[in-house]
Amino acid sequence: MADITKTLKSTRVVKGNTFKITIPMQQITGYDSSGNPILTDVDLTGCEADTSVTLYSMYGKTVKEFTISGINISFAVDGDLNNGQYDIEVKTVKNGQKLRMDLKNALRIVNYNEDADLPSGVEFGVNTYVLQPQIIFAVGKDGDNGKSAYELAKENGFAGTVAEWLASLKGLQGYKGDKGDAGIQGIQGEKGEKGDKGDTFTFDDMTEEQKASLKGDKGDKGDAFTFADFTDEEIAALQKPATDAAATVENAKQDAETAAGVAITAAKKAVDSAAACDDTNKSVTDAEASRVTAETSRVNAENARVSEFNTMKTNSENATTEANEAATKADTAASHAPKIVDGIWHTWDTGTQSYVSTGIKAAGTDGITPQLRINSTTFNWELSIDGVVS
Repeated sequence: MADITKTLKSTRVVKGNTFKITIPMQQITGYDSSGNPILTDVDLTGCEADTSVTLYSMYGKTVKEFTISGINISFAVDGDLNNGQYDIEVKTVKNGQKLRMDLKNALRIVNYNEDADLPSGVEFGVNTYVLQPQIIFAVGKDGDNGKSAYELAKENGFAGTVAEWLASLKGLQGYKGDKGDAGIQGIQGEKGEKGDKGDTFTFDDMTEEQKASLKGDKGDKGDAFTFADFTDEEIAALQKPATDAAATVENAKQDAETAAGVAITAAKKAVDSAAACDDTNKSVTDAEASRVTAETSRVNAENARVSEFNTMKTNSENATTEANEAATKADTAASHAPKIVDGIWHTWDTGTQSYVSTGIKAAGTDGITPQLRINSTTFNWELSIDGVVS
């Protein structure tokens, strides 16, 4: 296996390859006179139980299995990593001191060989990539918990309880704010139910004081009132009730006569309406009878149409079947033309589905050439000699 020692802090590997990364660990132990850090190798032998190696990327984090050999931490990377950048984090504990190394963009998975770190003469895919030594830093210890605000208040002279201290945090009442704008008018409420009708107020409902307040002072005794003391208007007013009563009687008489005339007219209209009603009932009966007759005619016509259609359909189907059969027989006859066997004409018989002899010689001194035709009914071949069919 070949090692590729890198001078950079990162490496690029083609996707799909399995490889191993080795990282040497160093620690700053001081500074020289020029202020440069003094680096010392960190031997992590025996720290395996407290060590972890994690890859971080946009896809999440992956905890890796690792080995420690002196200052070197090594871990394998399978070929199933997705393209992209990966950070490497190493955590460990040495001599009770927590240590941590974060290497940003330490690994990049690429698609093509020309983009990868592959020196010439090195077999690709079976390599260990050794990065330059990395500094692992000490992690500070957790500090003591700070004091609460209440504890600080007690140190500065507050002597009350926690509840009292919290109450003391309340400030003085602020100034009264400006009057806010009027709110939007609310929706009108539902109308209330109507209350019960109250009792009529009567004289008896008054208190004695109210009754006494209604009583005026007693007046002086007046002179006796005679008919002569009436004015002409007052006399006319006294006579008016009798005049009005006579007029009322006359009006009532006229109203009665009018009502009688209306009653007679209404009775006449009732008689006419009854006669019209009889005529209407007769018209309704006649119309219903006509409707029944029309509906019967419609049903009969529909039945006749369906029957005629079914007959036509049956005749059409039969004609189609017969035509198909005739076409089949014609095709059969056309493919079995008459032939000469042993000097005798033979024709195809559709009944026996075979050639049969006609007894007519086709060669020699008695041989003849007959006229040939297909029978339009049987679709059998026929030989005609001087008009005689054989």
